[in-house]
Amino acid sequence: MGFASRLIDKFSELVSFLELSSFQKWIEYWAINICHRQHAKWTFTTDYIEMH
Repeated sequence: MGFASRLIDKFSELVSFLELSSFQKWIEYWAINICHRQHAKWTFTTDYIEMH
C-alpha cells in the first residue's frame, strides 16, 4: 500500500509539474489515436465480411 501511494504522490507531482493543459492534450491525442485505430480495424473487418 505504501508503495502505491508513493507512486500516486510522484504521479500527481509530475502532473502538477507539467502544465495540466498539455497533459490533457497528450491524453486526448492518445485516446483519439486508439479510437481511430479501433474504428479503422472494425470498419475493415465489417467491409471484409460484407465482401465475402
